[in-house]
Amino acid sequence: MKLRWIALGLAAPLLAQAPEPGLKDAPSWTVGLGLHAAFASGELSKAVNNHTGYGFAVQFPMRLGGGLMLRPQLEGTGFRVTRYDALAWLYNSDTREVLRTYRAGVDLLIHFTGDPREPGPYLIAGVALQNASFDHLAQDANGDSHTTDTRLSQWGPAWTLGAGLQFNAHVGAELRYYRFDYQDPAALAAAEATRRPGASLLAGLVVRF
Repeated sequence: MKLRWIALGLAAPLLAQAPEPGLKDAPSWTVGLGLHAAFASGELSKAVNNHTGYGFAVQFPMRLGGGLMLRPQLEGTGFRVTRYDALAWLYNSDTREVLRTYRAGVDLLIHFTGDPREPGPYLIAGVALQNASFDHLAQDANGDSHTTDTRLSQWGPAWTLGAGLQFNAHVGAELRYYRFDYQDPAALAAAEATRRPGASLLAGLVVRF
């Protein structure tokens, strides 16, 4: 009888860490990074002169069990608006206008395999609070860039839908559709009627540690 109680006492910490019935894995926070290319569409594509944007994300995925994952993240994307100067690298200086978007949001990932650590496809749906602004940048002869002017700053909600493919426990690829609002660069920042719907496709890689 005494041995039974000793065995139960030793097993208690392991039982406390076990997942609930019906869940394949216990909740667990991880840290991730994302890199993506952004392809603007519609009016947004005209506003950035059909240039491709690039972005980076810091993610904090949490396994909920049953193939579900909650992913809070901080994400930014930049589009060059002005033309590329092929000779700028010669002089190591450049002036340009860019559209910058910063987002703080959360995504829900649904893994078809039932476990986010296993290879396979998954769906993505998310919401975020975003700031979009047009910034004038200047790069000096040392190659250092600094913002000289920020205008047409627009705060508002954003949402995303997409799909991904997990290659292994740590690396995956995603394609997401992002929808947000921005201010028309040809109008005044104070004019509410200048708000435009923006849409872009984000294709990239994500890494979880």
